[in-house]
Amino acid sequence: MFGFKAKLNLTKKVIEGSFTIAQEHADTDGDPRSYWGLAQGMTRYSQTTGFADERTAIDSAAGKLLRMAF
Repeated sequence: MFGFKAKLNLTKKVIEGSFTIAQEHADTDGDPRSYWGLAQGMTRYSQTTGFADERTAIDSAAGKLLRMAF
C-alpha cells in the first residue's frame, strides 16, 4: 500500500502513524486511503513530533503527496 514511501523520504513509522491518525479522523478528514485523507493524517502526525525540522519534513511530504495525486 505504501509504494510511494521512498518518494516521500519518510520512515515506515511516520507513514503508519499518519495512517493510524487518518483512520481515527476519517469522519472529518475523509478516507485515509485517499491522498487527501493520508495527507491530513500526515499533517496531524507532524503536530505530535517534538522537533520543528521533523514537522517541516512531514508537512512538506504531505504537500508532495497531494502533488502526486494531480
